[in-house]
Amino acid sequence: MKQPLLYPDIPPPPYSLEETSDEPEIQHSQPPLRTYRLREKGALNGDDFKVIDVFNKPKFRVRRNFTIFSRNFVIEDMNRMPLIIIKQDKNRFSTFNFISVSTSQNLARMKRKYVILRPKFEIDSVYGQYILEGDSFGFTLSKNGQNVVAIIRKKMFSWTNRFDMDISEEEDIAFITSIVVVLDQVVFK
Repeated sequence: MKQPLLYPDIPPPPYSLEETSDEPEIQHSQPPLRTYRLREKGALNGDDFKVIDVFNKPKFRVRRNFTIFSRNFVIEDMNRMPLIIIKQDKNRFSTFNFISVSTSQNLARMKRKYVILRPKFEIDSVYGQYILEGDSFGFTLSKNGQNVVAIIRKKMFSWTNRFDMDISEEEDIAFITSIVVVLDQVVFK
């Protein structure tokens, strides 16, 4: 038997008691981050830097080639195939160019902006505009002035330079690694 309504003139409540609006919801979800470690090796070892993932699997190698007037680096995969070449501008010591080996295309130009006590870099790339800023302990890399695509933390109290990098899944890991290598050379050397 059905129970009578207490107030027959009032319609039943809506299924959801939450207020709704006609405006669409804006979702600000960030893509998941992957963690990598950039570790500088000693000068006597063959590799100058190595990038490993959270499972200690090597992902990339970084070799350096110093000339009298500039610092150049090559990012390689684990089969020693070059991916990105980093060249320091001979006329501007705080400017670096990133070149793709496979297409010979200039991927990016990274310039240091001189700000007191807080290093800041601007990166104009084919992937978008990046800004890298922080202090001596950590940096954030934001893309197009909006999303943080990488968080870089320097490990203190180690014999060689080490960085932990949390990189967005949507970003090119070799490209972000190139940015961190330049950061190490300009700020921490």
